[in-house]
Amino acid sequence: MGMLHRVGMAALLAFASGPALADDAPDARAEVPITLTRLPDGTPRYSIPVTVDGRVVEAMLDSGSFGLRLLAGPEGAGEGTPMHYPYGSGVDLQGPARGASVAIGGLAASLPVQWVGHVGCITAKPDCPARALSPADYRIGGDGIPRAGFLAIIGVSLPHPGGRPPLPNPLTFLARRWIIDVPRAGGAHGRLVLNPSADEVAGYTRFPLDPALRGRGMGMNDALPGCVTVGDDAPVCAPVVIDSGAAGVVPLGAAGPSRRGASGPAVLTIGAGADAVRLSYTAGADVASRTDLSGVAGDPPGILTGVLAYQHAAVLYDAVSAEIGFKPDAAAP
Repeated sequence: MGMLHRVGMAALLAFASGPALADDAPDARAEVPITLTRLPDGTPRYSIPVTVDGRVVEAMLDSGSFGLRLLAGPEGAGEGTPMHYPYGSGVDLQGPARGASVAIGGLAASLPVQWVGHVGCITAKPDCPARALSPADYRIGGDGIPRAGFLAIIGVSLPHPGGRPPLPNPLTFLARRWIIDVPRAGGAHGRLVLNPSADEVAGYTRFPLDPALRGRGMGMNDALPGCVTVGDDAPVCAPVVIDSGAAGVVPLGAAGPSRRGASGPAVLTIGAGADAVRLSYTAGADVASRTDLSGVAGDPPGILTGVLAYQHAAVLYDAVSAEIGFKPDAAAP
C-alpha cells in the first residue's frame, strides 16, 4: 500500500528517543501469526495482532509504508503532533501522532503512533476509496467497500541506515531483523518472526538496499533491481517494489492493473546475475498476479509487484545490514 509521500512535523523526531535504530533494539525472539483476509473482489490483505496501550487490534501488515496508525475518529484522536499520511490509493490519513506503549508477540516498546481523526482524499485523487464512505464505514485497506479492511495499519518498510521517517517502522524498536512469511495455499500458517535465530535466517539470498533510493516516495525506499518477463516478451526491468499491502504488477504510479492485462507464464526476477531470485507465476490467474506493463515506453522508473513475491517466498528484512533476503517456497504455486 505504497505511500505517495509523507508530511509531518520535525517534532516527531522527539518521539524517537527509544531504540529507533535496530542496533539498539531487543534481540529476544518473538513470533505472531499473519492472517489472510480476502476482500469481496479477491484482493488479499494480511494482518497481525498488535497491542496498543493495552488494547489488541488487528493491524494490516503493509511493507510499502512506515508507521503504526489507528482509526480513532474525531473525538478519539486526542492531542499530539499533527500529521497527514497519503497513500498511493489517494487516501490521506490525518490526525495527531504521540507516544504509546506497543507490543507485538510479547516484545514491547514506547513509540510514536498516529491516531487518525479524519480520512480524506488527496487533491490529485479526489475519487480515492474513502470518498463515498462515512467515518463509521471506512476501514484501512478496504478498497472503498463499507466496513471491509482494518482499524489499524502497521507500515514496516525497511529504513536505510540513519533514515528517520516522520513516523518510524515500529519493528525497528522491537527487532534487528524479521521474517514475513505469509500464509499460502496448501501451506503452513503465516507468521511474522522478530529476531529470528541463525538457523531461521540461513538459506536466504540477500540484496542490499540502494543508497540512491533513500527517502524516496512511492515505496521506492527499499526497492531492489529486478525484471518482469511475460511469456516470450522482452523483460521489463526497473527497481522492483514488493508491497504486502498492494496487489497486481504495474509500472510505479499507475492506477492499477487492467483486467485485460497479460496472461500466461511469467517470471518476477529480483536481483541480477547468478544470485538473482526467479519467482515463476501465472499472469492474470488472480488479483495478485494481474500484470499490466502495456504502454511502457522503455523501462519504467519502477515496477510495483505487490504481494506477489510474498506469495512465492519468505522475505527476510535485516535492519542492521540494510538487506532484504528471499527464500523461495518450493511448494508455492
